[in-house]
Amino acid sequence: MIAAITVTYNAISAGVFLKFLDSIVPLLGSNVRLIIVDNSSSDDTRNFLSNFSSPFVDVILNDVNVGFGCACNQAARFSERYSPDRFLFINNDVFLTGDPIVALSESLDSQGGGAISPVIIYADGTQKIWYEGGVFSSLRGIINYHLKQGRVRTSGKFGVARTQFAPACVFLIDRLAFEDVGGFDERFFVYWEDADLCLQLIRRGYSIYLDYEVIVEHVVSATTGGARSEFSIVMNCKNHIIFVRKNMGYLSAIFAASMSIAKWTLRLLTGQETVRNSLLAYRSVLSGLAASVG
Repeated sequence: MIAAITVTYNAISAGVFLKFLDSIVPLLGSNVRLIIVDNSSSDDTRNFLSNFSSPFVDVILNDVNVGFGCACNQAARFSERYSPDRFLFINNDVFLTGDPIVALSESLDSQGGGAISPVIIYADGTQKIWYEGGVFSSLRGIINYHLKQGRVRTSGKFGVARTQFAPACVFLIDRLAFEDVGGFDERFFVYWEDADLCLQLIRRGYSIYLDYEVIVEHVVSATTGGARSEFSIVMNCKNHIIFVRKNMGYLSAIFAASMSIAKWTLRLLTGQETVRNSLLAYRSVLSGLAASVG
């Protein structure tokens, strides 16, 4: 049995949640349940979920926004009553066609377990890739680098391959593996908790896979205001440095911070970024260096 877990925050206002539900609810049944955790939405999402009814959907309404990783862990604990074998962490700004849940689970079975993600493309009709495998790139400042991002996807690769990083956007994982690494580190309010999870899995000897034959569409950062929103910049820049400090040490974090500041400065000087966003990024990087990691 698979427990699919999605976390909402003002999802109705983002304009993607209802389409997400339309794509996933028909796939639910005795072998797949959906658990929705709302992180104290201030729009109509909470009211909508209070009145939403489906035999294979559970709704948890939090009184405060506890963050993505914490809410996922909360739903995982809640799902224990159903004794799931696997968790599917899935954003509610993705759209499913066919039955990718069963396809991913069968592919993971064929590899002996671990975790797996599909190919993820932008939901804008361009067939451009958002994720088709990922690595932790030291040369780029120790980032979770998405391979082939922005390229138009063409057929050619089939089957399943190992990868270093897969996003929690659509991430199927064996329950035992998830519990073995302690779930998501809740210090990452949002962003970089998936990179941290992947690194912990690899360090414990688990494999992460990419299924080239399963494809889903993603409206990137729809529920966090867009990739260039103030919130997204702060969380991404700060948590990147915290991730490096936690897993590679302070000297590596200084290197990553320097690379991040250089990247934002280059984008500013070439007219690709605003002064406001660049200054926000600088402050967030420095905040990551100063944060308590423990």
